[in-house]
Formats: sequence, C-alpha cells, structure tokens
Amino acid sequence: MRPALEPVDLAGATAELAGVFRSAFEAAGLTLEVDCPPLPKPVSLDREMWEKIILNLLSNALKFTFTGGARVQVAVVGDRARLTVTDTGTGIPADELPRLFERFHRVRGARSRSHEGSDLGLVLVKDLVDAHGGTVGVDSRLGQGTTVTMDLPFAAAHRPDPPAAGAGSLGETRGEDGGGRPGRAAAYVDEALGWLAADPVPAAATPAARTPQAPAPHDALHGLGPHETDRPHRARLLVVDDNADMRAYLTQLLQPDYDVLLAADGRAALEMALAQPVELVLSDVMMPRMDGFELVRALRADPRTARLPIVLLTARVGEEESVQGRHAGADDYLAKPFSARQLLARVRTGLELSRLREQVLTETRNQLAVLASLADAGLRLSATLDPDQILQTAGQILRPDFADQISIHVTAAAPAPAQSPPAYIAGTPLLAREALATAATHAINGTAPAPATPHPPPAAVLALPLHAHDQTLGALVLVRRTDYSAVEHKYLENLAHRLALAYDNATRYHNERRVALTLQRALLPHHLPQVPGVRLATHYRASNRGAEVGGDWYDVIALPDGAVGLAIGDVMGHDVEAATVMGQLRSALHSLAMEGAGPARVLARLDTYLQSLATERFATCLYAVYNPHRHRLRYAASGHLPPLLVAADTAYLELPPALPLGLGSTPVDREVAFPPGTSLLLYTDGLVENRALSLDDCLAALPQTCGALPAAARTDPQQITERALELLNTPDRVDDDTALLAATAEPSHRTGDPQAGGSAIQPTVASSPTRPTTVVP
Repeated sequence: MRPALEPVDLAGATAELAGVFRSAFEAAGLTLEVDCPPLPKPVSLDREMWEKIILNLLSNALKFTFTGGARVQVAVVGDRARLTVTDTGTGIPADELPRLFERFHRVRGARSRSHEGSDLGLVLVKDLVDAHGGTVGVDSRLGQGTTVTMDLPFAAAHRPDPPAAGAGSLGETRGEDGGGRPGRAAAYVDEALGWLAADPVPAAATPAARTPQAPAPHDALHGLGPHETDRPHRARLLVVDDNADMRAYLTQLLQPDYDVLLAADGRAALEMALAQPVELVLSDVMMPRMDGFELVRALRADPRTARLPIVLLTARVGEEESVQGRHAGADDYLAKPFSARQLLARVRTGLELSRLREQVLTETRNQLAVLASLADAGLRLSATLDPDQILQTAGQILRPDFADQISIHVTAAAPAPAQSPPAYIAGTPLLAREALATAATHAINGTAPAPATPHPPPAAVLALPLHAHDQTLGALVLVRRTDYSAVEHKYLENLAHRLALAYDNATRYHNERRVALTLQRALLPHHLPQVPGVRLATHYRASNRGAEVGGDWYDVIALPDGAVGLAIGDVMGHDVEAATVMGQLRSALHSLAMEGAGPARVLARLDTYLQSLATERFATCLYAVYNPHRHRLRYAASGHLPPLLVAADTAYLELPPALPLGLGSTPVDREVAFPPGTSLLLYTDGLVENRALSLDDCLAALPQTCGALPAAARTDPQQITERALELLNTPDRVDDDTALLAATAEPSHRTGDPQAGGSAIQPTVASSPTRPTTVVP
C-alpha cells in the first residue's frame, strides 16, 4: 500500500469530512463537535486514504453511540499533528483492547446500531496511518466511551500550491459530465442513516439493492407480452455480505448479466433462498447472526436448496479455511482480494456445472421413473396366473395414458390369419377390427405394413409383437390420435415383452398343471370298491404350486375274507419321482394286503420294498383293516399322523411311534372295536399344517371341528370329509397336497348283527395324538 502523498491542510480537510456526518448524528439525537483549528504546517496526506480514515472512525462512533455524541479534534503535539476522535458510546472491554487491530476480530457482545461490518474498520485505519508514517492508539472504558488517537508527521517543507483545476474536496468526486456529486462520504452517511430507521428495510429491498425478478417457469409460457417471450433466461443470484460497499460492488459486477438478490447476513439469506428460487449463492464467510459456513450447512440440509451451487468469499486465505468451506458443502471458495474476471468466471462455471448436474439428475430420474413404471407393470401382470386376467390388466395399464384403443391378438400359428379375432379389445373404436387384425398380422409376421391410403384415418397405430422364450405369441396393437415418440416406442416395446412373458408363463402353468393333475389322479383309484357293512368317502385336493406332482395317496382294498383295507400315505417331495414312488408303494401295498397279512406286517414288508428301490425318498403310511362281521378295526402306522375316530366322543386313536417307510420302520398293530355308526378319518399332513401354529395346536383343531358335527352327520363319511376340509381355509395354512379317506361302519344284515340299531361301544382311544418320530413329508 503506497500512498500518493501531498501537503494538505489537515484541519480544514478533517473539518470538511466531519461536517458531512453532522446530519446523521443529529438524526440520531447525538451531538458532533468539531474542533479543528488551523495548524502551523501542512501534513503529507494521501487524500483518498485520509477520507477512508475519517469516515471509518465517524461511522464507528455513530454505530456504537446511543447517548451523548462524538468530538473530532486536531492539535499540535510536539513535532506531530494529532487527531482524536472521541465518543460517549458503549466502550470496549479492557481484555478486548489488545486485539482491536487483528483482522476479522469482533468485540463480543458489543451493542451497536447495525450488525453489518467487514471487521476491517480499525485494521484499515491502522494500515492507512502506518502508510503515512504515523501511529494510532485506542483508549476505551466500558460503558463510557472510546478515544482513537492518531499522530502524523508534518510535511518536510510547506510549498502551498493552488488546487489543480477540476480538483474536488475530499468528500466529493466528479461525474462523467464534470459536475460534482456526493462520493464515498455520501455513501457512508446514507448507510448510517439506514441504521437509524425505526423499521429498517432489509438490504435486499433497499433502492440500491432492488433487482429485476426472474420470471417463474409458468410465466415464461403464459401472460408475457410478445416482446418478452424471446428474452434469454437470466440466472438469479443471491449475494450475501454484511458490508454494504461489498454488496454494492458485487451488484455492479453481476447485474449486467444476472438478476441479483441481496442479503446482509446468513439468516436473511436463508429465508430469502427458501422463499424464492435462486440459481447460485455468493456469500461472505464472516457475518453476524449466521456466518457463511452455517449458511452453507443450512442450505444443504433443506431439500429445496440442497443442490444449490454456493461460492464462498473471504479475506481469510489459507488451506484451513478452504478445507472448512469445502467440508461445509461449498462448491467453490474465492479468496479476497479477487479480480472481477475471477469472480465472473467462477459464477459462470458454478452455474454451468449446476445446469449439467441438474440435467444428469433429471435424465437419471426419468430413467428411474421408466424402470420403476416397467417394474410395477411387470409385477401387476405377474400377480395372477389367469391368462384372461393378464390381458385385462394390460388394458388397465395402457389405457388411457398410452392408447385410446387397444387390441391384443394371440395366435399359435405363423403366419397368423389376418382376420383372427383379438383375444382382448377395449377403448374408443378409432380403427375397425379388420384394420387392427391387419396391423397385428404384420407385427406377428415381421412384415412391413401396406402403404398408407390417400386418406389415412385420424389415428396413429403402433403394433408390437409379443415375444417370449424365442416365440411370437401374438401382437399388441395400440391406437391413439397423436403419434408415438421414440421414447414411448421403446417403453412400450419393453412393456409388450413383459406382457408376453406373463401371458406365456400363465398359459404354461395352466397346461403343465393340467398334465400334473391328470397324472396325479391317474395314480389314485378311479373307483372305490363296494364293500358290505362300510360306507366310504375320499377327497384329494392338489396344492397351488403349479405343475408340481405330490406324493399324497389313498387306497381302499376289498380283501378276500370280506374285510376292507384302508390305506393313506405321503411320499416326501413334490415332483415326478415322488409321484412315481407313490405309485409303486400303492401297487406293492395292494399286493401285500391281498395276501391277508396284518397291517404291521404289510407296512414292515413295504418298508423293505422301499429300501430296495433306487431312491432316497421316504414315506409315511397308515394301513387299517376293518372286519364288518366282527366290527373290529386293526391298524398300524409308519411315521404317519394318527387316525381320528369320529363318534360320540371324537378323539384320536392310540398310535405307537414308528419310523417312516424306507428308514427301517417297525410298526406295531393296534385293534379297537368299531361298531356300526362309528366313523374313521384318515388324512395327510396338508390338512393340518399351519405356519402360525404348532403341530399340536393344528392336530387339536381337527377333532374339535369334526366333533362339532350333529350326530347324524357323524355317521356320514361325505359330511365328515367336507367338515374336515374347512381347516384348509385357516389363515397361514401351508399350501400342500391333501388326501382324505373316511369310512363309517354300518350294520351287517347278512350276519344278523346283534348290535344293529344298538348303541356303539366305545373303542380305546388316545387322550392326545401320538406324534410321528420323524418329520412328515
């Protein structure tokens, strides 16, 4: 800092500058005493620097003084001229005095008329006085006032020269037209008068800060005059600085190219940024109420301003400050002093990077929205395995957003007939069915449509093939009044593929399930034998697990001695091998039973037979023999669930534990009385499995359900099975195959049964069911 020194009448120049501030002091109800008698010698001064010194000192005096006033005095002290500026203001604590000349140091808790300031006032004064070869000191008492004292050397020789032509006083500069206008002094006074307003106007609304408002997006399309519609977009910037001079300087630089909003501190800036959209924030770091770092964090924390580009300005240069600014979330960091070219380049770069970032984010959001829409459509189409429902769902997805009319054509042959009726059609009939079929034929066969007629219909047609698993299943034809864009075309191609996959999966499911059920039922007995003295009822319900083939089975065998064999079993697994093993076991049991062996013997030999097969499957099985002449029931089980005796007291029969077939099963025979009117229910585990209940709780529900039947219904095997099947409606039931076999003893007229028409005797039953010794399949 090199001053342009010249001999100056210090007293006169100082009195003139102080006089400019008199109106501001009087408006504040304060006094301003100016005691500047002529000095014997001029002082070497840089006129512009001296102006800054006096204006800063008087500005500070007014800011921190609320009663009394200020006094400006010039005197001779030894070989130097002394200037003192004394006020009756709030004063400065003694512990703060040593730090007054540190850059950016603020006196904590000091009462003032304004929180604005660059924290450089006294530092600037000291630097300027030092440049003049002088000294400066401060004496202050808290609550009493402050005195600033400056001593300056006199000029070496006094050679008074008349003022140069056109030279103005220290408080005035000249305009381009040569006329005098208030200069820096007037700006300081205007700012001071702003502090005195009863209801201060925010910096962004003062006349010096008013800037044009950027048009809202909808205003750009509606309500603007023709002369405004072609106007290029001007970015809106928010400038934040507590120093009025800096705000004015930044506005001067930016306003030719941008709309500028101004704020004097971080809190006001935050409120402004949230109230109206801005495209970039240019903020000082050191500010009252909320500094620049706090402002950055607050803007980043709000979703509305989280991606706003922010450039921080500060005179604090150093790596630590730069890192702190970056950590706070600032996009750029510009150290003072900076050139106008630097600032404008940073602003342009920030806006361009923000534009590119928003463009990428918008494209990403659009792509994610398309993917989410396709995923949602795929889920809706796959939510059912009913082919007709899938076509209905496709219509709901596509109309009216993508088509006014839609038709879906399904064919098993290619080339498809041009007049094949669509499997689904809906919407406003813009095209006749023949035209729809023709468009579908071209899409299915991959041929180009015929040339347009001279008078085409007022509709756009988009026909897409339905491809799935390297096959063409049909075509999707969409019709609307406006053309399809390339983006829409790509989206609808993906949607058509998902529709084809869902439809193909549904049709495959139905076909394979039909084959599986046919195989399953072919392995079960087609007709039950008619055995005197017993009534029978059976039921088989397949699970909903698609084309899986279960291993559940039942059988009724008319034995040579007039007895009847009752068998039920379940092979582990749900596949073709399980069904194959089930068929082998059923056939083997039938042969063994016909030899007249008892239930335990039959199951033991069946266990040996299963172990001889080339399979690792095991199976559960229960086999019972009812003798209608003696009304006795003999039974045994290998790992199967206990049979239910349905009588006056419905309960499970006692069942000794035994391993399943194929694991070395050693079943034991049990025999109970089974008089006329007594019923027996055999079942597989699909009837009683539940994810939310234990097996004991599930088993307890079956006798409760069947025991609640009326007395007459308990002698009807068909009603017993129907009542037991109600358990399949229990929430959280495991989806599994279920086989049931019910048998009811009747009087034997051929033998003159002495118990005919009498009461049924009660067989021995278990108080609670005996659980299998291994997991049932």
